[in-house]
Amino acid sequence: MALDCDSVNGTSLSDIRHYYQWTTPIASFSNHLRHHLLVPLCVAGVLSNILIVAVLLRPSMRSNAFNHFLILIAFCDATVMAQSLIFESVSQCNPLFYTRGWIVFTKIFGISTVLIHSTSLWLTVNMAILRYSLLSRGSSPPSSLCSPISSLLPPPNTTPAALLAMATAIVVAILGSLLNSIRYEIVDEGEFSPIHDECMGQYRWKEGDQVRNYGIRQPSFWNCTYERTNFWIVAVVLKLLPCLLLTIFMTLLVLTLMEARRRRQRLAAVSSNSNAERTTVLLTVIVAVFMITEVPQGLCALLQGVYPQLRYAVTSLNPLFNMLSLINSATNFVLCVLMSAVFRKECILMFSTCFPLSFSSQTRSDPPTMLNLSSKNGFVPVPTDT
Repeated sequence: MALDCDSVNGTSLSDIRHYYQWTTPIASFSNHLRHHLLVPLCVAGVLSNILIVAVLLRPSMRSNAFNHFLILIAFCDATVMAQSLIFESVSQCNPLFYTRGWIVFTKIFGISTVLIHSTSLWLTVNMAILRYSLLSRGSSPPSSLCSPISSLLPPPNTTPAALLAMATAIVVAILGSLLNSIRYEIVDEGEFSPIHDECMGQYRWKEGDQVRNYGIRQPSFWNCTYERTNFWIVAVVLKLLPCLLLTIFMTLLVLTLMEARRRRQRLAAVSSNSNAERTTVLLTVIVAVFMITEVPQGLCALLQGVYPQLRYAVTSLNPLFNMLSLINSATNFVLCVLMSAVFRKECILMFSTCFPLSFSSQTRSDPPTMLNLSSKNGFVPVPTDT
């Protein structure tokens, strides 16, 4: 929420300085980290997410409903990281920085990253809900209250259910980003100013060169009512609510898998390294990664709304939050490789097709059954037997 919309007295101003000074070391460290890691992280993230899409689009992987989520999530993550890479690659001394095209890209970048990242979060939430619905349906009879509703919806492990959930995620993200998309406008008053002194000698800049003053500001109709409304919509719909729902449903999913494992052990009287056990561990990792990278942003958004004095302190932490989000997006490929033997097999097959000479000796030495593994479980083995 813009601080200009809130009354600030001497005490509040003192609190603002105190909170800002407290976060300054963290902000300085995160800026240093961002300067060194953002470009390699974005490059690795874009390539790994493209690889995820390529593997999941293979014929044996397309039939699984949950893979549709993962394809769209990987596309969202790759898009955000590619935009971040472009935005970071143009320095303040680059002549492109002072063109109208760049200011248009900056505006689009600010709007689209919020929308696309929010879409990715809501896709993850709906995927977790569908997974939990599938497991809970196999482990317990449906309640009489939910039966009429569930009868109107497609089964959770089908493509129609996945498409419905993905469409819902996109609609929620668009509605949550609607006000934010009209929050800024491009300003061009035809004025010029001298190039910065630190740019002299770079990109053939010389003393006396001038650049056109393009800028971005809030439109004339934008007032404190719009600002407060936009803040709470973004904070609740795009940050707090998905954080809360994903934490709840991932926890429920892990508990359901653990209970299913205990029942199997009681029936078989033997402990086995089942798919359910491996999935439980991996889902716990997913929850941990998500909570580390996303929940702090949701909590800070809530604190900033309740205590406007924290606005500048929270804003100074934005580079850290952006880095955490990028790390979350870049780790998906690692989780995919760890999570599914089918994904690993398809990844190897794809590379063996692209580079047959490199993989020919390994393929000849592999047992024939290795190349004929069933992919009926799709991306993540989801055991429903109890």
